[in-house]
Amino acid sequence: MKSSVNARLPRFTEEESKELQGSLDFVGLNYYTAYYVQNASEELDPSLRWYESDRQATVGHVGPDGKLIGEAMGPPQIGWIFNCPWGLPKLLSWMENRYGKEEFQAHPIIITENGCMDRELNVSKRKALNDTRRINYLSGSLEHLANAIRNYGYNVQGFFAWSLIDNFEWESGLVCRFGLHYVDYDNKLKRYPKASAKWFKAFLAGK
Repeated sequence: MKSSVNARLPRFTEEESKELQGSLDFVGLNYYTAYYVQNASEELDPSLRWYESDRQATVGHVGPDGKLIGEAMGPPQIGWIFNCPWGLPKLLSWMENRYGKEEFQAHPIIITENGCMDRELNVSKRKALNDTRRINYLSGSLEHLANAIRNYGYNVQGFFAWSLIDNFEWESGLVCRFGLHYVDYDNKLKRYPKASAKWFKAFLAGK
């Protein structure tokens, strides 16, 4: 990536580098899904100047065996999330190997985002409230995370489910819902807890 991006990467002065040393409060990681990755079969257009060309790799969700990497969690139109809870411990392992166990474990780790969208766009309130697939997704992530903490001692001190409520999701706008609470956009933004909100509340209470 450094070689591909080259001059477009910012350069720190020696003084700026000194100021950054020891300034890290915690390591924040977003994790949603996993993909298969391989070297790009042909050189990607460098004039695109964005991450898909900078990484010089291709990614996909279908493996060599023709099977999906995990259950598709979103609608086909924008379904980029697949249920791969085993990828979260792999991410932590990669970070530890990349930066060294002592350095990585010296800082609190917070999973700053983890969640999935509803299976349908513009899903009805009735269907949205019964979001058992989201419960399966979150419980899988938390189970694999807990096992990784127990087995490898990762210094994970926080986990944030994305998202507390349905909200404006980038280019998908309001039609794509990630919330634990349903927001009725046509009725003064009234909010209703989904099944996942009730499950998450019970989980946090140790029930």
